[in-house]
Amino acid sequence: MTRAERMTLASVVAWGLSLIGFFPATKDRQWIIIAAALVLVSAVIGTVVRRLGGGEAIAKPLQLLPGVAFWFFVVGTNAEAIFAKTAAAVVESVAPMDPEPGFRIFAAIGMWLVYWIVELLAVGIDDAVWAFPLLFTPYLIPALATADDISGFYYLFPAAGFLILLTVSQYRRALGLGSFVAAAFSAALVGALAVAGSVGIGVRLPTLAMLETVGTSSNIRMRDPSADISRNLRAARAVPVLTYSFDQPRAAGTYLRLVALPELTEQGYGLVQAPLTESSGTLTPEATPGGDEFKVTVKMADFASQYLPLPWGTSSFSAAGSWTWGPAISALLSRDGGDTATVQLEYTATATVFDLSDDQLRTMSAGQPDDKAVTLGIPTAVPDSIHLLAADFRAARPDAAAGELAVDLRDWLSSDDFTYDTATRSGDAMATLDDFLLRSRSGYCEQFAGSYVLLARMMGIPARMVIGFLPGSEKDGTWSVTTHNMHAWAEIYLDGYGWAPIDPTPGSSGTRPSVSPSPASTPSASAAPTRSATPSASATPTAQPANPLIPSQSNWPWLAIGGVAALATLAAAPRLIRVVRARRRLGRTGPLPTRVEDAWEELRDRILDSGGIWPGGTPRQVAARLADTWESESAIAAIRELALRVEEARFAQGVSECDPATLLAAIPLKARASLVPRSLLWNPTRKGRHR
Repeated sequence: MTRAERMTLASVVAWGLSLIGFFPATKDRQWIIIAAALVLVSAVIGTVVRRLGGGEAIAKPLQLLPGVAFWFFVVGTNAEAIFAKTAAAVVESVAPMDPEPGFRIFAAIGMWLVYWIVELLAVGIDDAVWAFPLLFTPYLIPALATADDISGFYYLFPAAGFLILLTVSQYRRALGLGSFVAAAFSAALVGALAVAGSVGIGVRLPTLAMLETVGTSSNIRMRDPSADISRNLRAARAVPVLTYSFDQPRAAGTYLRLVALPELTEQGYGLVQAPLTESSGTLTPEATPGGDEFKVTVKMADFASQYLPLPWGTSSFSAAGSWTWGPAISALLSRDGGDTATVQLEYTATATVFDLSDDQLRTMSAGQPDDKAVTLGIPTAVPDSIHLLAADFRAARPDAAAGELAVDLRDWLSSDDFTYDTATRSGDAMATLDDFLLRSRSGYCEQFAGSYVLLARMMGIPARMVIGFLPGSEKDGTWSVTTHNMHAWAEIYLDGYGWAPIDPTPGSSGTRPSVSPSPASTPSASAAPTRSATPSASATPTAQPANPLIPSQSNWPWLAIGGVAALATLAAAPRLIRVVRARRRLGRTGPLPTRVEDAWEELRDRILDSGGIWPGGTPRQVAARLADTWESESAIAAIRELALRVEEARFAQGVSECDPATLLAAIPLKARASLVPRSLLWNPTRKGRHR
């Protein structure tokens, strides 16, 4: 078995072990069969090509054929649709996610590419150390994609694979058992340092939740939790979040808000950059409520959040740690504890009951918040159909105040015209809202709240989405909240009052609690908008932007530049691989026998690159045959001495002291100008004359 074949086999084994680190990401295991088939075919192709005399420049491109063929026959022209559906499924799912065909395809292709690159590093460049981050990639994906801790058990397998690959790369067969022991010891030392370093870095790696952030003027990074809603609602198991109790008996629980999302873009609702202020326990109220005060005691479970769950209208709180208040998002954030600040935390909050009745709401006018440019903002990508819908709704109530429009809009969305359903829907935010409002009329709280906020803004009412939790379930005076209670609702800004909560999501069985009072009766048919009215001038839709997936005319120059750059990179890759391989061989500082072998392999490649051939036989026979093609006595002497040192390394107990790099430098060789060095292609049959 040649060294290249040993490294190929080691790459396959190391890759297979690294896959176990990906198991926490998905319940599906069929992707493993696909990926393993692609890898085995690629490994066989590479081995056969090398056996037939082909070099890396031939073997590596041919090893891509299985993946290209799989992509062509399985995905074909449906790549865009499959990717969109898969992306939506990933966003809406909780790890380990349920089997999904698109995810299975992309996982298999991605893991196969990991192997292809690992083998390129181990065989092509002959430096297995750099395969370390690739082998840990399958483990890092689920580790970053979930806030839950991934068991260290899964970390052991890519670590073991890396150590195996490193051991085989250090082992020289001709040097016997001693070489194997030395290689294993060296690999264990380097591998232990690499694994220890990755553990140290991994402790500091943010979770995916922490990566979904928006900067502020302080040192805190705010996370957008909206992506968590669907994942938590659709998860098979409800995870405890917190329990709470009141200081006096109450007939109903309370919503617990995390954060408001004022900004609306083509991608959906999100946070805004906003200053944060230190909070000593007193908060600026979002409105001027006139209801009764109540005190709530909250006990958090093992639920990690940088936001402190609080009732609407909280005026004061008492919690351990350092907390900052974000007025623009009405949220309390941990300054020093990050996501872990809420784990097992117990705290109290004093809040005021929201007591505006529907009759009071109907008489109120829209206010002018400081962030009205944001909370009245409408993306240019909103479909014309939604503009027409808002215009029809407004035209049916020409004299209605903002409060009356707000109540009617809530009643329409919570009527029997819509159904509550957590099923995943693919597509961007605007397409999802368009489908929800005008076709399926089926969705979960994020679609209800998102549609409400958008339509309210179109009718001149400042509005924003809020993320938090429903009241939960009560037993013996204690309310329990789980991840299945995560919820989204809306807030509108009213003149002389402030931000008022509105929940347009209907209950799945008519029992879902509501922040605002339940409507006294089912909305009449007249409350629903029709499509016959002509939109007013204010509702004239703006031009919808072009599809970003279709390159516009102005993009073609950049695409051309990118294409030229890609071709230039591909053209330079073989030469770069050859340069890196040479530097790695001559730059090693390991045992002398290993350096002698590296210099001998480098001499072989240099002769091939200069147009000569590499004769067969023992090192001494090779040196004798090369001497017949050389005229330089110093070069012939250097070749013969290097050959003797190689034979000592392979067959003697020790190697006479020498400097392999100096011997190699005494053999002048000039590579022929070529995009692909001949040593990466094949052993040419023409004999050359070296001077």
